[in-house]
Amino acid sequence: MFSSPVTLDPASPLGSWASVPPGGSSATVFTFTKTPPNFGDGLTFNVVGTAPGTLTSTATMRLVNGGTTTWASEPSAQTATIVA
Repeated sequence: MFSSPVTLDPASPLGSWASVPPGGSSATVFTFTKTPPNFGDGLTFNVVGTAPGTLTSTATMRLVNGGTTTWASEPSAQTATIVA
């Protein structure tokens, strides 16, 4: 979740991850799903801000369909400054 709308860079190499909404879309929330759902394969992507100022992103990771793991979630929060 982002503190203000951003556009997901359509050129970001998502690998085996899919995003909703897709690359090129603007939103405050993007959902990334790994297909197929297996181990490994990190996720990196770029966003483009729509207004100058502080942008905060908060990420959580969870398993769907009742999966099990040794961790419950992997939260992260980052802040960047968008310059117009």
